[in-house]
Amino acid sequence: MYQSIVTNEESISPEVYFQKSGSGPSEKDDKLELLEMFLQLMTLIPGTKPFLQIFESFMKTFSESIEKMVTADEIKVPSVSELRDIAGVKFHLSPTDGGIRNINFVGENERSCYLPLITLNIDSEVILRNLVAYEQLMAKKSFTTGYGLELTEYVDFMCGIIDNVKDVWLLREEKIIKGDLGDEDIVKLFNGIGRSHGKMNKVSDLRKTVYQLNKVYQSTPRVWVQKQLRASAKMITFLISISSTLILIREVYLKDYGLNPPNMNLDDIVRTTLSSFLH
Repeated sequence: MYQSIVTNEESISPEVYFQKSGSGPSEKDDKLELLEMFLQLMTLIPGTKPFLQIFESFMKTFSESIEKMVTADEIKVPSVSELRDIAGVKFHLSPTDGGIRNINFVGENERSCYLPLITLNIDSEVILRNLVAYEQLMAKKSFTTGYGLELTEYVDFMCGIIDNVKDVWLLREEKIIKGDLGDEDIVKLFNGIGRSHGKMNKVSDLRKTVYQLNKVYQSTPRVWVQKQLRASAKMITFLISISSTLILIREVYLKDYGLNPPNMNLDDIVRTTLSSFLH
């Protein structure tokens, strides 16, 4: 069954490797926990709150960067409806029967993505989970038996392009999805299957297709403008945090020395001005 899904031909699959148990992105590092405990103790010391706010702002930015690096190996791709409505990508049933290896994207003027047929019934989730587990086990046992992570990558890809019922309906219209399983159940199926921590040692053909889809999607004016606005919003939020913290430090300093200048509420003025700019 596994070979009939992947391909009808025998070939040597790329070498794969796995992350060690407990090394996934959901696991919190012990050193990070100790640092958080230390920061909580520091809040008990008078006068340290403004400095801790600055440090926490930098830590938040650093943590977001680390999280992006950890999840970089997961297949990220827009949904079928997003690719069609925003980027003009059309999905079609592959004209040849070559298994899940026969996924390709034709760019430039055509912008068509060809996918193989998948039949989904009530027991499809159990079968897919078992086959993915079988593939990962065989790939982990030996690098020379011809088992890669092709099915796992295909399932990850389907999880990415199917977000809602509309995506399923569009694939049904093109005869890419068949079977008795309902549209909502198909959405739950692909949204409920977890991602694998294993990866190939080179870029597969499927990942090349994903790269082309993302490139076309990101190049559209609408997505480009949204991306620039999000980047600007993050920068402005960071500047607001730094400015507010510096103003707070100034006010604490002036209060300690018994000073009460007329611009003591400068913090509120800055917040109001920047908030009106953002809205």
